[in-house]
Amino acid sequence: MQQTVDLNLMGRAVFLKVNRHQFKCAPCGKPFSETFTFLGQQRKQTDRFAAMIVEQVIHRDLHNVGQQND
Repeated sequence: MQQTVDLNLMGRAVFLKVNRHQFKCAPCGKPFSETFTFLGQQRKQTDRFAAMIVEQVIHRDLHNVGQQND
């Protein structure tokens, strides 16, 4: 189960526990994982969290953004 960072809710940190199901390709037998529209492969944060960080970095320096978002 993967822990994923999402946007804060009422000033509290939000972590989603995402369980990606594993499947095998019928023709070749190669394993693959379930995909989600809100979360890229091998990512530890949601798309909306990443967009919020980018928006903050545009207007502030990295040090302050890092402190604000742990």
